[in-house]
Amino acid sequence: MASIETEKAPAVPNLGYLRRRRSVPRIANPGRTSGERVPTQPKIQAEILRSPYDAVNRLTDQALVPQGKRIRALISVEIAREFQPKTTIPLSLIEAMELLQYFTLIHDDIIDNSPQRRGFDSLWKRFGRDVALLYGDFVHAKVTASVAATRAVSVRDRLSLIAAYASASASIQEGQMLETLNLFNVNLTESEYIEIARAKTSSLIRLAVYLPWVLFSNDPAILDQLNQFAESFGIAFQIYNDIIDFQDGHGKRTLDDLRSGKMTLPVVLHAQLASSSDPVLRAYGRGTVEVLDLEQFPSALKTTNAVGRAYGKMMQHLSMGEKALEAALPSGISGRIENLFRAFRSVKIGEEPRLQECQ
Repeated sequence: MASIETEKAPAVPNLGYLRRRRSVPRIANPGRTSGERVPTQPKIQAEILRSPYDAVNRLTDQALVPQGKRIRALISVEIAREFQPKTTIPLSLIEAMELLQYFTLIHDDIIDNSPQRRGFDSLWKRFGRDVALLYGDFVHAKVTASVAATRAVSVRDRLSLIAAYASASASIQEGQMLETLNLFNVNLTESEYIEIARAKTSSLIRLAVYLPWVLFSNDPAILDQLNQFAESFGIAFQIYNDIIDFQDGHGKRTLDDLRSGKMTLPVVLHAQLASSSDPVLRAYGRGTVEVLDLEQFPSALKTTNAVGRAYGKMMQHLSMGEKALEAALPSGISGRIENLFRAFRSVKIGEEPRLQECQ
């Protein structure tokens, strides 16, 4: 299978100037603590996606399923408050960022053949792959148009933001391409995994911190710290998403990533210690995962404590992110952002989340 080449491709231009069980606690769902989410603005999202064609608008009405954790929106809003307590980021920019994430999820579900997203049928499952693919591209184009039309900020800042949104999108696609090129690649190293996570997941966190910075700060030293936070927090968040693939109750099928042959961090760490007869390595070696394979995966990964070790590494990146954010915000991290870190710490370091049985 294809692997990441040792020589790095040219980088995207740097805009930083760019149910719980008592025996084994579950990881909490960050952003879903009561009162800690930035409310969705469906009217603003619908306005961003408005089309002259009624059929497309009807599709939008059905496509905008309940939003996810909106962690990026929370980060942007809270950092903005630290910079300028009496000012806010234009909501259209916040919702454009959330829609950019939604665009990536639409394509992700098609690539992964995932039938569910946030507890609902995926867009491709409801309307077919062709319509879902086209609608994802439509969302992406509308996001760019919306940012360009944001009159609440200066022309100079708009140009910077257009470049930032485009850079984030390009980075996400690079990460997803690398991830897809390395499906079933049990030789993928941990450092290569981190590179993929940095591109795929940290890029939108970088956009989330760039928004308040470009509007209310423009101190290069602060941006450096914010970018360090974004990188570490994004990697931790990706590892979190890898871990909850083994748990139910998160709006998607259990073991969906392993079904598609993704090299999640638990699988990468497991491959380092597993024997050649291991069921995970056998299935990945074939390039296909069957139902009988899935039934053996949870117990196989327990033999190397792969999920527990992945959790420990998640905590390491989370700690680095928190230190960087503290350095960027001398007045301190807001209680709402601190709740995000607290949610990730709901399980003791090294303790393995319960591996739910394959469904």
